[in-house]
Amino acid sequence: MKRELERKERAVQKQMISSTTKPKSAFTLFLENAKNHDNIIIRYLARFFYTTWIIVLAIGGFLALVFGYIAA
Repeated sequence: MKRELERKERAVQKQMISSTTKPKSAFTLFLENAKNHDNIIIRYLARFFYTTWIIVLAIGGFLALVFGYIAA
């Protein structure tokens, strides 16, 4: 009975830790909000820059992976 309660407490603690997510950067939030703007020009510019931002992050993540693999 005691072990079962401890197991449930640990499960609840793990769930609380996993539920807390890292907040998004101000730039990412700005682009996500601008994607729903009323003006079509601003909307398409925001989508273009958001796509560019995601590509830059993906390339940076890949380079970090490659350099980490080489260094190890």
